[in-house]
Amino acid sequence: MDLITLVKKAKSKDEAAMSEIIEKFTPFILKMVGNIYIKGYDRNDLIQMGYLTIIKAVESYNLTSNTSFVAYVTNAIRNNYFYEIRKVSKGNFDDSYEKLVEEGEYFNNSNREDGIEEVILKKEQKEKLKKILKGLSKEQLDLLTFSYGGGHGALKEYSRIKGIKYVTMQKRRKKLLELLNFLFNKD
Repeated sequence: MDLITLVKKAKSKDEAAMSEIIEKFTPFILKMVGNIYIKGYDRNDLIQMGYLTIIKAVESYNLTSNTSFVAYVTNAIRNNYFYEIRKVSKGNFDDSYEKLVEEGEYFNNSNREDGIEEVILKKEQKEKLKKILKGLSKEQLDLLTFSYGGGHGALKEYSRIKGIKYVTMQKRRKKLLELLNFLFNKD
């Protein structure tokens, strides 16, 4: 009996036809099961998952479709396994993160470059610095920009542009940095 005839019979609740379809796709399922691992599932669970996918595929297959039933079922089986892998993997990540937070290890883990506390602290410091910089005069901002944004020799160039001695400009920069340090560390 050809596959489309079996599908028609299986759609009309013929159990023998459904068993024959499952039997035809069992080698494909066994091959897939041999190549995947899903945490919490053993081999029999994965095989059963494949069988259920075949049953659902038979029920949902459109007999007038241009897609062959073989392609439809094999894609359904493959996609179902991969979906389950992604779902379990996402759950592992979520569970791991939640577990670390609950146990306080996420915040104390020295292997993390930026724990959540450091990220929050850096963000607050950045906001505080922005607020301080907004309070500076245009001259002070220009001095900072030339000193630290212009590369090597920028302060000397800035002093030449402004017509102010380089030594005077260095003193102004030093005072400005002291002011920034004071404003940043107060409170």
